[in-house]
Amino acid sequence: MMKLWIDGEDARSFGIQIIGVTELHAALPVYKEYRIPGRVSPYRRPTGEYEPAERVLEFVCFDKHRSGAAIRRLMQTQTIRTSGEENLVYQVVPSSEARVERSGNVLKGEAAFLFESAEEYLPAVLTGTEITLENETNTLGEPRIELAASGTVTITAGTETITVTHVNGTLVLDSRLGLIFDDDGNAWPRTTGSLPRINPGETLVVSCASAMQIKPQWRWA
Repeated sequence: MMKLWIDGEDARSFGIQIIGVTELHAALPVYKEYRIPGRVSPYRRPTGEYEPAERVLEFVCFDKHRSGAAIRRLMQTQTIRTSGEENLVYQVVPSSEARVERSGNVLKGEAAFLFESAEEYLPAVLTGTEITLENETNTLGEPRIELAASGTVTITAGTETITVTHVNGTLVLDSRLGLIFDDDGNAWPRTTGSLPRINPGETLVVSCASAMQIKPQWRWA
C-alpha cells in the first residue's frame, strides 16, 4: 500500500490514505524571448530554469469527522514524499487544488499539485570500494557529488568516465554548475573526462572514495 508523508508526517495520522499517484513527467524548460532587429520572429533562449511539474494524488478519508481538517492539512503542505521514492522530496508550489466527492462514509478525492525540486543529499552506502546511484526517474540527472578521498578518484555514469588525480580532502563535483574542486582548490587541471550526467536507467558508480553524499539534481525541476 502506498504511503504519503506530508511535511515529514505520515498522512494516515490525520486520516488520509493515498491510493494512487500519477507519474512525474519531465518539466518543460523556461525560455526568454529576445527581439532582434530585422528578424520577424523573436529569438528564444533557455534560461536554465524549469517549469514546475504537476502530479495528481488520489486519496481517501475514512474518518468523516476529521475529513475537513485532513483535506485542509493536505492542501497546506509544503513538502511531499511518497513510498517508493524515499530519496525524492517534492516542494509544493502554492496553487494546488483538490476535488472531493463522498461515497457513503468515505471521502474520495484527487489533489493536483505543482512540484519543484527540494532534493536532499542521499546518504550513500559504500560497498567494497564502490558507491552507486541509479537514475530511476524519467529524465536527466546532473548530480552534485561530495566525497572524502585521496589519490585518484574515478566516476562512471553510463558509458562515460571521469578521473580526478591527486585528490586532497573533500572532492566536490557539481555537474549543473560545472565545478570540480577539493581542499587544494580548482581540480579541473587534474581531471580527465567530463562531469557526470546520469541518463534515465543509467547508474552512477564512484570508486576509491571512503565517504560520499550525492544530490541527484534530477532535471524534472
